[in-house]
Formats: sequence, structure tokens, C-alpha cells
Amino acid sequence: MTPIELYTWRYPQLALAIEEGMSKTEAYGNIVRRGILPEHPAFYGKETGEEKLLLMDMPTGAIEVLYLPEREMFEYFVRALAHRCEPAAIPPSMGAVMISGLNNWRKIESHKKEYLAQGKTDWQAEFKRFTAKKENYKDTVLLVSKGYYSAVTPKEAGFTPEEWMEKSRTIRIYHELAHAVSRKRYSDDVQTVRDEVVADSIGLLAAFGTYDGTLAKTLLGIREGAYHAGGRLENYVESHELEGMVRRAEIWIETLQAFYENSERKKPLEYLLEDSFLKKLTII
Repeated sequence: MTPIELYTWRYPQLALAIEEGMSKTEAYGNIVRRGILPEHPAFYGKETGEEKLLLMDMPTGAIEVLYLPEREMFEYFVRALAHRCEPAAIPPSMGAVMISGLNNWRKIESHKKEYLAQGKTDWQAEFKRFTAKKENYKDTVLLVSKGYYSAVTPKEAGFTPEEWMEKSRTIRIYHELAHAVSRKRYSDDVQTVRDEVVADSIGLLAAFGTYDGTLAKTLLGIREGAYHAGGRLENYVESHELEGMVRRAEIWIETLQAFYENSERKKPLEYLLEDSFLKKLTII
């Protein structure tokens, strides 16, 4: 199977159209909530042949990454899997998204076949036992698109288009992996903008081997101490909060730059395992 064929077989809602009210239809409910699956579902869109399926090792466990170079296909997958086939708006600055809690009825289907093949018959009871553990049938996937990270142009980033496109893919992947590690490691300590700064820093370390604070600010829309409209920071805070958040983001970025420069070199995600990592970013 191609990556698209595999995903459409695994999550057949990808064979449905993106339409207002689709999540409330019988067709959607049969697939996602009742596990009535078509044997050979056909993807609604068109493959390019450039899609790639990767398995990324992480300190908290491996995560599957699906690279979708066509923007239209990426947005379709996000709407189908994250927004239940509803026509949600996808901001241009979104180039990757981690989706958790996907029902994978194929796993349940496979377990049922194994169970019955053993001569056992009480599938109803076994179904309840098997699905009591979400890890048995719920998936987490990372969708990644092609494009310049954070909608920053190669000129703004200081690279050729080819270099920046390649680096953007790495930053996107590791940015989302950093979020996944942080949510498990620091589940009771969530600050949206700070966490974006941290995730960007892990992505930059993975892409370049070093942390460039100036580029980190540019990725949020901060240039020369001021915020430029259209940057990513406005995705996370209200307009009246931008000025104050710019300064906080600058402090976090400068703190991280000093920290990375004076720390022993590690694999990017390993920095998040330090118990005192987020405490270094506390602003009184």
C-alpha cells in the first residue's frame, strides 16, 4: 500500500467528502463510531506519489509521521481526521499537526479475528475488555506539510529556497514531537506561547545543530523588538496582549539561547527530559 492507501484503509473517513454537517451523517458515524468499515475505501483526493510515512523515535515512544507535500491534501487530511470531515479553517502558518485519539477500528477488527480463531466466542465481553485500554485501538499521528515554516520566506530566514524548504520540514516535525514530549513530561505546566518558543527551539536545534535566537523571533513574527502583523504569535494571543507577549517571548528566547550555548550537547528532544528545564523559563 502507498501511505495514502494505508491511511484510507486505516481511517476510512478519508474516503468521505469535507462538507458542513458531515460529522453528523450516518456514513461518518458508521465508520468512526460504529466501526462499519468499507473493505476497500478509496481516497477522496488524488495522490502525488511524493507522500512519505516515517516512524520517529522519541523518549516517550515512537510516533508515526505522514508527510503530505501538497497543501490541499494536507488540509484535507487535517479536516478529515482532526475536524471530523467538517470544513474548518486551516491557517496558512499551520504546517504540521499532531492528532491524538483516532479510532483505529482495524486494530479492533484484527483482534477480533485472532480472538475468534482461538475458538473463543464471547466477543462482546472481549470487546469491552480490549477497548477499556485506549492504547489498544486509539492512534496518534503527526501530519506534516511542505512549505516554509511559519510562513517565513527564505529571504526573511536567510537561506536559499531549497535550503529553507528542507530545514522547514525538520523544524515542523521536531516542533510537534517536542509538544508531544512536553505534554507527557509536564502535563500540569502548560503555557501556550512559552511552549511554542520551546518547541521552536527544539526544531531549530534538530535542523541546524544550534539555536539562533534572531531566527526564533522571526518565526513568531518579532523583528527588531516589535511584532509584525501576520506573524504566528497572533494565533495564540489577543491583539491587546501582543505587545506584552512580545517581550516575554524575547526573554524566553534569550534565556534558551544562553542555556543551549552553555549546555552539554544532546539530542534535541533530550533537553526536555531535564527536571529543571521549564523552571529556567520562569518569568516573575
